[in-house]
Amino acid sequence: ALTVENNTFIIVENNVTINDGSSLVVETQGSFVQNDDGGSMTILDSGTAILNKTTPEKQEWFYYTYWSSPVTVQTIGNMFPTVPSDWRYSFNAANFVDTNADDIDDDGNDWEIAADADTMIPGVGYAVAGERNSPGLYPREDIISFTGAFNTGNITVPITYGPGNTGIRWNFIGNPYPSAIDFVAFHLANASVVEGAAYFWSQASPPDSGNPGNDAQNLNLNDYAMFTVGTGGAAGGSPIEPNGYIASGQGFFIPAQTSLTNPSGNSVTFTNAMRRADNTSNSQFFKGASSKQSKASAINPLENRLWLNLTTDNGVFNQILIGYVENATNDYDGMSYDAPKILNSELAAALYTSIENNDTKYAIQGKDINSITEDEIIKLGFINVKVNEDKPFKLSIAKFEGAFLSDNAIYIKDNVLG
Repeated sequence: ALTVENNTFIIVENNVTINDGSSLVVETQGSFVQNDDGGSMTILDSGTAILNKTTPEKQEWFYYTYWSSPVTVQTIGNMFPTVPSDWRYSFNAANFVDTNADDIDDDGNDWEIAADADTMIPGVGYAVAGERNSPGLYPREDIISFTGAFNTGNITVPITYGPGNTGIRWNFIGNPYPSAIDFVAFHLANASVVEGAAYFWSQASPPDSGNPGNDAQNLNLNDYAMFTVGTGGAAGGSPIEPNGYIASGQGFFIPAQTSLTNPSGNSVTFTNAMRRADNTSNSQFFKGASSKQSKASAINPLENRLWLNLTTDNGVFNQILIGYVENATNDYDGMSYDAPKILNSELAAALYTSIENNDTKYAIQGKDINSITEDEIIKLGFINVKVNEDKPFKLSIAKFEGAFLSDNAIYIKDNVLG
């Protein structure tokens, strides 16, 4: 028996064989990496290969996790037998048509129930709730054990979009390996097909009838955390900033490139070269674990980054990132640098930043690395609808990086009170 414990890793150059009666177990923050794209995993007779994944604490059973299978053949029913059958979903990107620029499908047929017998396709994302509530069951962590031969080598996943979609062309994919992958490396290999931004679900609140969507009660879209390859990461529903590494078993949303002219026939490819073999890269599983420093941080000593938080006494949490980074401009540079905030402006409480002559609200904004001066003004926006008038709210600097921001004062001005 071999167990890859948390914060440890195993590298295999070529093939893996698990003999009769033997076992290979990889814990939730451990990594198992095969280097050779032609390598294989063979499990003999009663041998077993298992990847255990532990979610962070869920407040209720209806808190979702975005999953992706690291093993070759597993069905939804086998993996999540105690989850209600109508609380396990896949996403049909071809059905997602957004003509209102509100990130909500116009006719509500984008999410589809994943049936018991449906095989979890490697590289595809799935949204799954927890075991149905009973007295004393929650709050708790969920532990899911993926059993079977681990995925390895090149894995190709279709990327598509609804032909009438004028909004962001969302696709729901996931890490197919029993190790973390480097999102920057993934995007570099697939940049002609997908944008350089990943959105991770970090649910912080239950469904609510006041949230926009196609159901009687909908989740809060503001709970998505984001990472951009050019600017870095910003937290979503909890104060966990994505670090650029996508954990084993992790599903995430990514936008198809706006340059694509054919809604079908496109694909991205995961490769072993994107996999990470170290003690720390697999530590961040959303809804997350301990936050690590952003992978994009401090690569260029001339870059400066500023994270701002909005919090309230009644549980609202928002974070935005402004980064003065290499290759960005003060205009819109695509989602590799400028990531829109996913919200409905009439029904959410949110902090955002804006770009001149652009109506989009941004959670991450990349700016010209040379444009920062002592007179720099960063325009912030604040949607106040869900913050009760008698509840105070707080704007604060979560952290900053870079020599200029370290050496100069930063002020937040209240334009109402002066």
